[in-house]
Amino acid sequence: MIASLTSYSLQDFIPFTAEVYLRMLERMNENDWPLHVLMYALTLFSVIQALGTHRHRTFAMLSLSLIWLWVAVSFLYQSYAQINWAATWFAAAFGFEALLLVWMAIRSPEAASSPPRFVRTIALLIAALAMAWPVFSPVGRSSWAQCESVGIHADPSAVLTLGILLLLFSGWRLWLLTLIPILWCIVSMLTLKVLGLDQFMVLMGILVIGFAAMIRASRVSQDCIRNTRESR
Repeated sequence: MIASLTSYSLQDFIPFTAEVYLRMLERMNENDWPLHVLMYALTLFSVIQALGTHRHRTFAMLSLSLIWLWVAVSFLYQSYAQINWAATWFAAAFGFEALLLVWMAIRSPEAASSPPRFVRTIALLIAALAMAWPVFSPVGRSSWAQCESVGIHADPSAVLTLGILLLLFSGWRLWLLTLIPILWCIVSMLTLKVLGLDQFMVLMGILVIGFAAMIRASRVSQDCIRNTRESR
């Protein structure tokens, strides 16, 4: 039994080739254009709102929830599921993340303090990388029509969410809200590696710096809580 399990490789769990995957992206881009422009505007709005007051940050989270819901339905359920049976479950996870963002936007208590400079810098860098995703996409692809863009496809949308949430939260709320985006980035990174698409290295780098920023934000949050308790 154990021997039979160890005989499987990661390739055995990817039921499509790089050519099939890229063709799926190309068809989706053709069908959705010019929605990309609207999604970029929504993305920019989300980042700007995340830098504002508590009320503005609520708008940022609601905007993110719309992006996650759209990606769940349009990309994962309607397109990706045609070549990967697991995409239906991914779509459900993305839908749950959209609901979680709405819930946290409504129930989030006091305005979060501004993140440390290091965390803020990393957060803005990650958000910028998400918006510049088409720059990385052409590697290993035959045309720009096979590129991914934020708000339309899952990878840049998950990366954008990680960046914005680093601006908005720390502590357990940050870890809770970033769980699904991080898990998706890991799954996609492994998938791209198996397909031989070098973009997996971009996701790997973002995960590394993202984790570093999350750990830093959590430590600062713990220090603030400790100082508050000691001052009472």
